[in-house]
Amino acid sequence: MSRSVVASLPLRQCMLPGVMAICLLLSAPGAAQAQKKKSGGSSKQKVLQLLRENTVLHKDLTYARIGSRSLKLNLALPKNAKSPTPLVIWIHGGAWAHGSKDEVSPAAALLLVGYAVAHVEYRLTGEAPFPAQIHDCKAAVRWLRANARRYNIDPDRFAAWGGSAGGHLATLLGTTSGHRELDGNVGDDTGVSSEVQVVCNYFGPLDFPAMMEASRDTTDDLKQAIEQFFGDATPEQREAIIQLASPLAHVSRGDAPTIIVHGDKDSIVPISINRSFPDALKKQGVRTEMVVIRGAGHGGKEFFERKLLLQIVAFFDRAFKGR
Repeated sequence: MSRSVVASLPLRQCMLPGVMAICLLLSAPGAAQAQKKKSGGSSKQKVLQLLRENTVLHKDLTYARIGSRSLKLNLALPKNAKSPTPLVIWIHGGAWAHGSKDEVSPAAALLLVGYAVAHVEYRLTGEAPFPAQIHDCKAAVRWLRANARRYNIDPDRFAAWGGSAGGHLATLLGTTSGHRELDGNVGDDTGVSSEVQVVCNYFGPLDFPAMMEASRDTTDDLKQAIEQFFGDATPEQREAIIQLASPLAHVSRGDAPTIIVHGDKDSIVPISINRSFPDALKKQGVRTEMVVIRGAGHGGKEFFERKLLLQIVAFFDRAFKGR
C-alpha cells in the first residue's frame, strides 16, 4: 500500500484498528471478512477495504527444509508498488519455546505506510536447542533477499523486529552479520547475506549473563524455557552458549542501528539488564534509541500505540537513508 493511499485516511483513525486488521490478514484465512461483519466502526471497515484492495498476502511460504520439516513464513506486500518496497521481518516471542508466525504483531501496521511485512517461524527449543533459532531466522533473511526481485522488495532495506525472545533474535541478527557459527547452513541460500539494516527490539534480553542472574528469581515456566534453550549442554558448554547468544557480546562498529522499547515495570525481562546495550552501541558509533514506557510490563497495549509505531517507522526510515 503506497503512502498516498494511506493518506486517504487519517493515521489517527487507521493506525490502531489497522494493526488488528492486518494481523487478521496474516493469520487465519477469512478472519478479516469475519472481522468486518463484527465491526460497527466505519474506520475499521475502511481499513479492511484498503487492505483487501491494496495488499497481497502469501501465506505459508517455505523458506527452508530440515529433513522432512518445512520452515515457513507469511509475506504481505503492498499491491502495485511502483518500486521495490522496504521489508520488516517480524520474529515472534514465547521464551523461544512457544509462539507462532500467525500471532498478532505491531509490525504488521507498517503495511499502512508502504512496507512489506514478513512473519517468520523458527524451530522452538522443544524441537532443537540454541542456536537453531537464530540459524532459522538467518535462513529466512537469506531466502527473502534471494527472492527479493520476485516479490518486489528492496534487498538493501531489511528491518528485523521482534518481541521478547523474538526481540533477542532480531537484535542478534543485527549484531552478528557474517558470524560463521551463528549464520549456520539452514536452507538453500547460504551464499546470500543474512544482514539486516535496522532492528527494533521489544523487551527482548540483550545481556545474557545478566539475564541468567536475574532468572534465578523468575517463574518456573521461564526457568524451564531457559533449560530447553540450552538442551543437553554441559555446564562448561552453557557458559559458552551464554556468550554466543548474548547480543551485547557481539556489539561492533558495523552493527545495524537499533531501537529498543521496554517497559519499566517488566518483571520477566527487567529493563535493568538491557540498559548497557545502547551505551555499547553508541561507543561503536552505531545509531540507537531506547524508549522506556512508563508503567508498562512485558508487552501490552502500550506497545501498539500510534505515536510509538510512528516513532519506529521514523527510525527505520532514517536508518535506510543512512545506508
